[in-house]
Amino acid sequence: LKDFRAQKNQLSGDSHHDKEKVMKLNDAIAKYTPYVAEAKHTLNRVRTLYMCAATIPSILHFQPGLVAYQLTRIESAIFLAIPPQALLSHAPKTPHPRVVASSDFFNYVTRMIEHSVLLPQEASVRAQHINQWIKVASKCQDLNNYQTLKGIISALWTPPVQRLKRPWAYIPKKSLSRLESMTELMSEANNYGRYREHMGIVSTSVLNGKSVQLI
Repeated sequence: LKDFRAQKNQLSGDSHHDKEKVMKLNDAIAKYTPYVAEAKHTLNRVRTLYMCAATIPSILHFQPGLVAYQLTRIESAIFLAIPPQALLSHAPKTPHPRVVASSDFFNYVTRMIEHSVLLPQEASVRAQHINQWIKVASKCQDLNNYQTLKGIISALWTPPVQRLKRPWAYIPKKSLSRLESMTELMSEANNYGRYREHMGIVSTSVLNGKSVQLI
């Protein structure tokens, strides 16, 4: 295309130029210009993708619902791979690998969240990460993924994250209220009493010396 344009410029400077040759050059330029423009556009897209791939993505690059959905799919696959008898045979001395895999992923999620919050140096950016994980936790609850929900809450309440006074000061009150509600739901008090009540799980209580089933 550059050669065609150079030839056209040379002919244009000649008063006795060949009009038919100029027309052919114009046709060639018109033909190849869209191809060159498309190639440049493709190269720019490739360059952008390459630069994005060269940087470390953060939780802020993704929608909370998408993160919660992907984590839920992983949790579901791990859970479905656990045979029923493994839940009965699993013990510290005889750990079942499928149950261990579930525990390992729970710990991985917790450490990953801590890392994502502690990695940035600016308090405002740390606050954005904390708030984003609160949103992800809320989406996990909507998807009935209480395993990941518990992992996110556990990570946000770890001492290294809780000591970040300035970032927590940036968190909106609505998000803090939501976090408190989810924390209360997943509290271990009374053998996960609130969670059992929320799920409608039958539990046993003693009332006036009699065993009573509560649903």
